[in-house]
Amino acid sequence: MAQGKGKKLDLFKVVLPNIDLRNMDYYASLSAEEKKEIAPYVLMRFMSNVKQPNLVDHHLIMVNELVNHEFSSLSKHPELQWKLLCLCGVGTKQFHPWIAPSKKQTKSKVQQALHQLKPHYKQDELELLESLMTVDEMREMFLSAGYEDKEINELCKDR
Repeated sequence: MAQGKGKKLDLFKVVLPNIDLRNMDYYASLSAEEKKEIAPYVLMRFMSNVKQPNLVDHHLIMVNELVNHEFSSLSKHPELQWKLLCLCGVGTKQFHPWIAPSKKQTKSKVQQALHQLKPHYKQDELELLESLMTVDEMREMFLSAGYEDKEINELCKDR
């Protein structure tokens, strides 16, 4: 049941336990103001992790397959997102540690230059490419891409 008017929803005592207990009707019972407090992305981050070791895989896989998949497509349907989150619960209350989103790593100057040459590469691919290339290979690649000797020397000086 929803809390009284003017009170904030308690994420740990009310919201997450309702998901764990698979209470699919809870979201519909909330007032319009309370529904605004429900943040499916935050709930998804909490639900994807659980303290109990034998349920870690279950929660991670279920949240990823049911909720995270097409998450942005379902953003206009918060009640459906709620119900999908409820499907991830196991019927008993669990402790869900927070998983902080990964921080974006800053690209080195070499990776920035490689990204200009290979914009379709992902960050980890750029890092791998940089680590595998010798200085001579890097110089040759930048030279063939039209870089000036001064720019190439600047990029390769720390390698």
